[in-house]
Amino acid sequence: PAGSPDGARIAVSSPLHGDYEIYVMNADGSGVTRLTEHSAFDGLPAWSPDGTRIAFTSDRDGNDEIYVLYVPAR
Repeated sequence: PAGSPDGARIAVSSPLHGDYEIYVMNADGSGVTRLTEHSAFDGLPAWSPDGTRIAFTSDRDGNDEIYVLYVPAR
């Protein structure tokens, strides 16, 4: 898991719905939101310093690559 810079949220990679996807939740575990939905492995989330984006690794194109997505505001 990766804590957001302000400590309010956590990003995790989990197979909650079958495939490893990136999820964000409040620090207390509430408010779980799935950010990715792909059959490939999405993992190792890391927050940007300003807390607006998450970088993660994925092999969705056949190679391990780094992807960045914007995180919706709470």
